[in-house]
Amino acid sequence: MRTWKIEIVKPKFAGIKSGGKTIETRAPDPSRPDKHYNSVQKGDLLVFVCEGEEITKEVTGVRLYKPWQEMFDHENLSEIQPETKSRQEAIEIYYGYPGYRQRLEKYGIIAIYLK
Repeated sequence: MRTWKIEIVKPKFAGIKSGGKTIETRAPDPSRPDKHYNSVQKGDLLVFVCEGEEITKEVTGVRLYKPWQEMFDHENLSEIQPETKSRQEAIEIYYGYPGYRQRLEKYGIIAIYLK
């Protein structure tokens, strides 16, 4: 079992805290071991950090989607990004993170199921 510490923005933190966000998604980054989320496994712990507050969740499953946009065909958007209203809005959010577009296209996206 491994513990992962993840900085997260306030809207996503609120979704995890309320229990509405049950799937965390990450683009793997093999050049950085602390961000190579292909290594996340069932039973690992994710510690989400936002503005000095922490929430710990257990990983109940992991799935790689490559091509990454297939995730939207299999997962409920409200469990991934409760604050978004559409698939296109979610894609724009992903593309807004530095380096994410390239990593998504090259490595796919990891859906991490939380308990």
